[in-house]
Amino acid sequence: MKWIKLTDEYANTIKHMAKRKIRLEKSWWKWHKKERYAIWDANENCFFWDNGETAIYMDEPERPTHILVNG
Repeated sequence: MKWIKLTDEYANTIKHMAKRKIRLEKSWWKWHKKERYAIWDANENCFFWDNGETAIYMDEPERPTHILVNG
């Protein structure tokens, strides 16, 4: 497993509704690095937290910066 930079190009390769571990440099609940599992929605171009109530979009200033991948 390794962290890679989450770019728009890489996001386009993620399968619809795939659960991934993401890293946020600054988040709305804490002001330091935070790792969290979220579900990618390719149709909406965003991640949803497990509860499905909150989304973070790739065009937001505090978008996820890295994604944990196999390899």
